[in-house]
Amino acid sequence: MDDMARFFWKQVEAHLGITIVGIQSGHGCGPDLILFEGFRVEDPASLLNGKCSTLGIPFQIIYLSQEVARQIIQLKREGLPIQHFADGAH
Repeated sequence: MDDMARFFWKQVEAHLGITIVGIQSGHGCGPDLILFEGFRVEDPASLLNGKCSTLGIPFQIIYLSQEVARQIIQLKREGLPIQHFADGAH
């Protein structure tokens, strides 16, 4: 990965407040996903053991305000459903 790509992903991580572990292509059947580690709030054993699951959020989240994007990520971490937000709604 070149310096410009690293810079871009660091900016995305800072905007979203997450550590990105990968990108998953939607292969034309769905949105591309940003993959990140997230602890499940309802699973204290995972927190105690330091284990986490990989969560995915549609790439379009980077176009939302930081506040809204982080609210959506928090919902995802809590295992709550999120609605389609490509139009800015969540």
